[in-house]
Amino acid sequence: MSLKLVGVLVCGFVIVAAQVSHAPPPGPTGPIKPVTNSTSKPTTTVTTPKTTTISTSKPTTPTTKTTTTSTTPASTTSTSTTSTSTTPAPAPTTTPQPPVGPPVNTFKISYSNSSNYCLLMNVSLEIEVSGTNTTNSTKLDVPLLPITFGSCSPDSGKLQISWGTNSIEFHFEETKAKKYDFNIIYVTVGSDLYIYNKTAFPARVSESYKCDKVQTLDLAVLNNSTTKAAQLHLSHLQYQAFTNSSKQEFNTAWDCSGVNTPDVVPIVVGCVLAVLVILVLGAYLYGRKRWNASGYLSMFADTGDDKDYIPMKTLSCFK
Repeated sequence: MSLKLVGVLVCGFVIVAAQVSHAPPPGPTGPIKPVTNSTSKPTTTVTTPKTTTISTSKPTTPTTKTTTTSTTPASTTSTSTTSTSTTPAPAPTTTPQPPVGPPVNTFKISYSNSSNYCLLMNVSLEIEVSGTNTTNSTKLDVPLLPITFGSCSPDSGKLQISWGTNSIEFHFEETKAKKYDFNIIYVTVGSDLYIYNKTAFPARVSESYKCDKVQTLDLAVLNNSTTKAAQLHLSHLQYQAFTNSSKQEFNTAWDCSGVNTPDVVPIVVGCVLAVLVILVLGAYLYGRKRWNASGYLSMFADTGDDKDYIPMKTLSCFK
């Protein structure tokens, strides 16, 4: 009985040993099941990076497109805002207004039998005649391009301007001091005649007279047909007489606005300074002579005696 049991055990051991010897060796991770799992894992690992790469590039592209799209409306909005705020910015254009007052006329007179000019003048003229009341007055403007007539000699000439029943006549002359001026002005308003018999607007022959501001000349009644006072207003005046040149250009202008200083001013200033220098020099010489006469000598005198000097000890400040 015991022998049979021993035989069975030996046979079982032999069978188990045979099976163990013919079985494949186990891998590092264990039996076949772990081996199969390890094979599937590398496959999953390879697939995962591909999927990750594709999914990453796809969201990146729409993100960029979305950003560009949002930027475009932003800039459009900014442009529309700027144009809206800039629209009222330009200042309104202003139409140049015509000058107030009578028009400025240009008058030219030539020498007889010559193309050289004797008188060039730009001026705006207006006549004002007072009524029966001092508060009422009538103003007559010289229109643009009135009828003109003029004549000129080497040292005198006249210019006549007429429109309707009104006229203004300028007489001008050259003086011996190489200056020219208007010496007589006649003004006719209807049947009334006025005169200005004084020197007006003097200037040198080498210069032109210019005055933009309004200048008023009080006219005197020349006939007995009227007792109304009258005035002649001149503005934008520039004239030059006895130019004896074919050029229609004014020489250097003497401006009445005070820019030019008359020649008498520097002469007077120089004379005053000379008188002051003479007075100071005379006072110095007189004082020096008086001091010498009273015994006070200069310390640098070439001739002198010790007795002529005041001893320092006698002065009160040294006592």
